[in-house]
Amino acid sequence: MDKSLKKEALKYAKHFGTILDLPCSVVDLVEKTYETDRGEEGIDVCELCPHKECRGYGQFSYGCKEAYRWDGLYTFHCPQEMVLICTSIASEKGDLVGGLVLGPVCLDNKEDLLASANNKKYINALMNVPEFPPHKIQAMSELLAGISGNLSDLSHGKAGRYFYRQESLLNALYVERMKASETSDYYTYPIAI
Repeated sequence: MDKSLKKEALKYAKHFGTILDLPCSVVDLVEKTYETDRGEEGIDVCELCPHKECRGYGQFSYGCKEAYRWDGLYTFHCPQEMVLICTSIASEKGDLVGGLVLGPVCLDNKEDLLASANNKKYINALMNVPEFPPHKIQAMSELLAGISGNLSDLSHGKAGRYFYRQESLLNALYVERMKASETSDYYTYPIAI
């Protein structure tokens, strides 16, 4: 990710961290690094997670790659059942260069997490993870996707352009089908028209 793009992404990550008091990370898939704004009090729950394979860059890069694949936004549960909200950032050529990751947050299930934890430091960190209902997580997701779309040189990247063209073609076929069915009793498949 180029330096000016990363600087701009970090600015927005800091705003999210300040407003929501949640960690917001900027993932650089070119350099294979990430930077996190920890908000006012800081949440270190990911560093203390008992699932060593999911710490840091691995989960964040996975989420950003899936977001790119799914048109810019991907929300998923980590192995500890906390929610991570991931968006993708594309270069001017449409290549995936990074993304933003918000969270972790709890989806109204903190009691289950606390019951399964056995490390006192991890339990204390879990206590600081905020809980949100699904509609608020959805709202945060949409805002984060809007910001990363604005940061991207192309709104949907290569994958988005492909699916947009495919959707346009399907819509054109549907319109032709409707025209054909209105003008005759016999239906001919639109490609034949």
